[in-house]
Amino acid sequence: MSDALVKAKDRIEDLLPLIERSEVLDEAITLYLDHCMAQADWTSDIARRAIAASSASEEIWDHVLAFMNEDQSSATRAADLVGALMEKFPNTLPGDAVGLLTPVLRDAGPELAEALGHALRPSRKSVNKLRRAMSGFSSTPAQRARNAAFKEDAGL
Repeated sequence: MSDALVKAKDRIEDLLPLIERSEVLDEAITLYLDHCMAQADWTSDIARRAIAASSASEEIWDHVLAFMNEDQSSATRAADLVGALMEKFPNTLPGDAVGLLTPVLRDAGPELAEALGHALRPSRKSVNKLRRAMSGFSSTPAQRARNAAFKEDAGL
């Protein structure tokens, strides 16, 4: 099924309704996200459509959050996927997500910090928890810029 998602490319909208009731949809979407993340030419819109078709299961969240521990580019792409999940399924962010995202944000450049702020914006509670976790990590100009970028895109 994930091969079909890959071959559908920007016609994914035609395929998703045909497979949305499959018991293995989330598994296929995780494999498809692996494919999307590995592409040099990031296709955010297509990956976001696949995420929206998922059930936002723990499997999907775990898979997307795991990308956050890779390099800055992958984490920035994963933040886009977190945003897609938050938009479609606003109350499904796992309880341990802030704990997983805190070290990511501490090491983030401004682009990733902006992407995380934007992704988490629908969850003011999570944004505030992450902001509080960043307390004490703003002594250098780079850290202050990162924190400012996060807060601005998070709507603080």
